[in-house]
Amino acid sequence: MQESYNDSAENIVKELRATFREKAFELLAELESSLLELEKNPGDKEQIGRAFRAMHTIKGSWGACAFHEIVAFTHDLETLFDKVRSGKINATHEIIDLTLQARDQIKAMLNAYYVGGSVDEAKGALILSSFKRLLAGTAGSIAGSMTLLVTAI
Repeated sequence: MQESYNDSAENIVKELRATFREKAFELLAELESSLLELEKNPGDKEQIGRAFRAMHTIKGSWGACAFHEIVAFTHDLETLFDKVRSGKINATHEIIDLTLQARDQIKAMLNAYYVGGSVDEAKGALILSSFKRLLAGTAGSIAGSMTLLVTAI
């Protein structure tokens, strides 16, 4: 009986992932579009909200689809943008650039699942480390994080 339940749950997750595929890439395009607009005007509250909503939907939807790695990866990104949205920190060009790199990493994670291939986990770890430093407000500023990330690419 337990085996049948596991098979059934696995099939449901596969169906959710198949159904969500198109929406996933639409959300990534929405995130990218809002970030590119935000680069032009980092104080644009509408674009900040748009980017946050895309991240929040990505995290929630992919959680329902059992993409646990993407949910974990997106968590700090969403938390940081919540601080930007609430005005606790500014949407600097460095934050926007790092978020665009995170978006590319999420897309690579999805592509690895949907079309095969691999994900540069070291790059993902550097991106997450940069977000965690920003959230913690440590002295290792975003500029230092970006230097590490650029040299790793």
